[in-house]
Amino acid sequence: MITKESLAELGLREGSIRADDFVHNGGWYNSDGQKIGWGDLSGEDILRIQSKLKDKECFIVLGESDSYWHFVTFVKEPPDLKANPGDYRTIHRMLVDPKAKNPGLDYIASKIYYLITKQAVYCRWAKESADFRKVKLVPITPEEVLQKMKEDSDGNPKT
Repeated sequence: MITKESLAELGLREGSIRADDFVHNGGWYNSDGQKIGWGDLSGEDILRIQSKLKDKECFIVLGESDSYWHFVTFVKEPPDLKANPGDYRTIHRMLVDPKAKNPGLDYIASKIYYLITKQAVYCRWAKESADFRKVKLVPITPEEVLQKMKEDSDGNPKT
């Protein structure tokens, strides 16, 4: 199972920036639906991840909006005039829903950009298999995503 601590083994650092990004500010998840990081991914990153995964292991990528901004709320707070007399600026505080760290398998399956496995790089939008920036993308449905996420490393359903 991929964890936040094992990202370095895949050659990744959280918050990475790539000039040739394949994915910009994507959210990274494991097959249990736990967020393990975020950042840009290049085509080379995707191929390296694929080469280092174990059989039946999944590395899941969601877009920036679906993995972060969907879970953010801005709250207006009135100014503290006692602490800062004459400062009438409204403060906007950002709250992040804890669900962002584990939004659930159904949510991930419905919002997925890419599902990377040892065998293939699956893409929700691909209508047919195609090469894009040296990465062969294979179509996948949300139902198939769920099935792959629910299999353990032996190919058996998780209990």
